[in-house]
Amino acid sequence: MQNMREHRCAVLLVGGPNRVDDVPSAEVDLEEDGRCVDGHWHEFRFLNAPTNADLQRDPELVRQISISYDEGRMFTIDLQVVQGREAILKRARA
Repeated sequence: MQNMREHRCAVLLVGGPNRVDDVPSAEVDLEEDGRCVDGHWHEFRFLNAPTNADLQRDPELVRQISISYDEGRMFTIDLQVVQGREAILKRARA
């Protein structure tokens, strides 16, 4: 999270009863009173892929994002690729 904040990355918090058993690892969700919610998870996903300027500034971070976060792409339940802030938010709202 600190790295995402320092690089002013636009992220989306996603959660629910499903999780990815790989990088980026999902975290167990917590209720407001601090109790665990069994079977629910959350993780942060990038809304935009890193730019060429980001690559020049911090190549290691861009490499990590590209591998771990599918270069800012997300996938629908039917495995369609959704990429870019507006497309991802439109799909999430729907």
